[in-house]
Amino acid sequence: AEARTVSRSTMIDSTLYSVEIYKQGITLDGYYKIVALMRYLCKNNNISFLCVFSTTDSIFAIPVIEQTGKRGRPRRKVYGRKVAAHVHTAVIGTAEKSAFSVCQEICKRLKNKHRISAKIVSKGREQHAYNYISYCLNQADISRSYGDFDFLMMARKDKQ
Repeated sequence: AEARTVSRSTMIDSTLYSVEIYKQGITLDGYYKIVALMRYLCKNNNISFLCVFSTTDSIFAIPVIEQTGKRGRPRRKVYGRKVAAHVHTAVIGTAEKSAFSVCQEICKRLKNKHRISAKIVSKGREQHAYNYISYCLNQADISRSYGDFDFLMMARKDKQ
């Protein structure tokens, strides 16, 4: 396999951060509380985020779109080895404003209000950021995003 090189056109404007949440077995209710907290903090600061709920191991994850014949959006199902429910997050700012301070506030509120330990990990601006978004969306059972940044388009760019 040929290694991909990163050109200036594939760089993003701001650094992508991940708030690593260290709690296995998160319920859907807990996931939606995390999404509500992130939406509140990102909305006030014009920051974009992606929050993914997953119950599948990433190595074996195969997303399939199931056509049921009914109207509406087709159901997306992820097949693979099941693991304890966990959450992946990605937070990105703009060229003028970094998302790091918002990530610090998210970690602080998760620790104080929800008793969940978390830490901030920088994913950079280049290929590692693209790979991380694809990794998250590939194993996502449920995904929620907010803001001006298009995470789905970023994941599609990674596959090209």
